[in-house]
Amino acid sequence: MESVNKSARLNQKGFVASPPIIIGGIIALIVIFFLATGSFKFSAKVDQPNQDQAATTETAVEETPTPSPVSTSNFKTFTNEGMNISFEYPEEWLIQEGSNNVTIALLKEGSTKNAEAVITAAKGPLAGAKGLQFASVADLQKVNIKKEFNVTDFTLDEKAEISGREARLLGFDGTISGNPLTGRYLTTIDEDNLYALTVVTDRDKWSKHAADLQKVLDSFRLLK
Repeated sequence: MESVNKSARLNQKGFVASPPIIIGGIIALIVIFFLATGSFKFSAKVDQPNQDQAATTETAVEETPTPSPVSTSNFKTFTNEGMNISFEYPEEWLIQEGSNNVTIALLKEGSTKNAEAVITAAKGPLAGAKGLQFASVADLQKVNIKKEFNVTDFTLDEKAEISGREARLLGFDGTISGNPLTGRYLTTIDEDNLYALTVVTDRDKWSKHAADLQKVLDSFRLLK
């Protein structure tokens, strides 16, 4: 995934965050991904014939959950009181911090400008969306993500919680400039601001970074 415009772009001094996405007065930057796993149940009909008749029983079978991958990377903690956020990230990834956003990228091997995975966290004023229910704010962001990443449908849309506040976790597959990608978007609001954490990877690199990105997502907190 070439880190130009949509994710993070590099210059001679490093990479800088992409421009903010404006959704009806909401400023949101593209931010983090999440790996969702869980147990699934299905019903199997088992025929047990006898001399008189075939008796059918329905048996509930619980599939063994696939364990979440465990990160083996070393992590640092990013904390910014002005942004009111804190989260962990792999220490070998490159970081570029702005006033209201931070971009953290893992460059492709041998490249000085292309990233295979990007994390972005951001804070922006709710502005015209102030006073709306959180569900309405989250739905506005869904519309923008579909447009920004050419998403036809979301692979994940779950309620979440960040520091006791209502949150939304979205998963998607999309494209940027023809490049297939996979991403996760985690967002919440307080009385005045929107907070977002997004991660995007080349689609074929998702499984490689899933454990690290899961840990990043799980660690995202508001300071107050």
